[in-house]
Amino acid sequence: MDKSKVPITERALTQRINRALKKDNQKLCKSRTEGELGGLYIINLLNNSIEASNCDLEKLGLECGALKPYERLVDE
Repeated sequence: MDKSKVPITERALTQRINRALKKDNQKLCKSRTEGELGGLYIINLLNNSIEASNCDLEKLGLECGALKPYERLVDE
């Protein structure tokens, strides 16, 4: 683990991702059980459909710009 990176909690990253996804009428949701959807999935708020399932929080954060290269995800 790189100690020079700024630690970001899962909750903070989830909130950042949801702010970024809101522009596209999408939301990141956490599943209560690890079923078909996996732990995290993205829904479309307009038609209530599933856009993506089995999402990796850190990868998604980097893709949408919510997690900067100098930050790292840590366990709460």
